[in-house]
Amino acid sequence: MKCSLASVYFFAVLFFLLPVFGFTQELTIEVKHIVGKDSLILNSTRCTNSKGQEFFVGKLKYYISNIVLTDISGNKLYADTSFLIDESKPESKKIFLNNITVNNYQSVEFIVGVDSLHNCSGAQSGSLDPLNGMFWTWNSGYIFFKLEGKSSYSNLPDNLIEYHIGGYKEPHNSIRKIKLSLDSKPTKEIFINTDIGKLFSSEAGIEFSETPSITTTPKAYLLADQFYRMFTVMKQE
Repeated sequence: MKCSLASVYFFAVLFFLLPVFGFTQELTIEVKHIVGKDSLILNSTRCTNSKGQEFFVGKLKYYISNIVLTDISGNKLYADTSFLIDESKPESKKIFLNNITVNNYQSVEFIVGVDSLHNCSGAQSGSLDPLNGMFWTWNSGYIFFKLEGKSSYSNLPDNLIEYHIGGYKEPHNSIRKIKLSLDSKPTKEIFINTDIGKLFSSEAGIEFSETPSITTTPKAYLLADQFYRMFTVMKQE
């Protein structure tokens, strides 16, 4: 069926006016875990830290919370929710934000972790349910980022490596904010790559032979300070 010139013009004008009149849609943020140029496959992808020590990731879970979208006029849209990303559950790597105003967004922000309010709010449900295995105690709150695996350099039983990063109280606050630039054009999808290899950068200085495990808050900053290196936005189509 042929479209008239008037119809084409109508839909073209409608597309450009959507942000002005505040039409809403569902916006998806999709996360992909990588190691350099390779996709991360649990227990299979060969990774190395900055010391050249090999390791394999067997478990990867972390929270993305308090998402903020900023448009080209500086207006901000807030999604005050926590999402649990779990590499073993592909469906968890797609975040659905409903009733999002169609707009030209220039950046997306979020924290890796769970804010202090929700850390102090007692038993919760959904992604913050303690049954998800991301909760320490009522005093120390949530584990923000959990990576477990194996390295032949680890002296723990079965060559285990384990990094449970959390803590929301000073001086051991491991909540980190991530801000990523967007293409400033209307979109329904944002694709984020998370490079796990960059977690163990030279700045972190982690040697599996010396520090195969971090499961308390005082040393958590060693890896929390590297979170900003891991996240990049794929170019929008």
